[in-house]
Amino acid sequence: MVWHKGTVYRAVSECGVLLIIGFFAYTLVNKLLQFDAFKLNLARTGIFEARMVDLVAYFAVAMEAASILLLVFFRKWGLRFALLMMIAFTLYILYLATTGHYEVCGCGGVLNGLKFQWHLLINLVLIFILLLYVLYHRTYRSSHKKK
Repeated sequence: MVWHKGTVYRAVSECGVLLIIGFFAYTLVNKLLQFDAFKLNLARTGIFEARMVDLVAYFAVAMEAASILLLVFFRKWGLRFALLMMIAFTLYILYLATTGHYEVCGCGGVLNGLKFQWHLLINLVLIFILLLYVLYHRTYRSSHKKK
């Protein structure tokens, strides 16, 4: 069997996107299984009024679910949406840290309890990977349309 460069890139790309989908699914399921704990973590930040905590929690869960669905069914839009979502979540934890409201990560699962530096590092790595995917997808698609 002869492997072409494009085939290998596509296979690696597909595996990477599946890992991102798996990561988002993992954090989503953990948030849903421990939803009260997730809401408590949001409330403990002190930046949301009590009546807003539920809305913010449902919004965060909806964004993760939307990201997964878009990545599965509409890859180009899913990559862009996931990138924007991760930027927003990263800005949120940066805000918490700079205002002294960050305690520990409340993402769920093995991520729960992460110190700020590790949470920021994971988010920045995901942003970098998603940015590469968005740029690759744009370049790959545009180069194949010209042919």
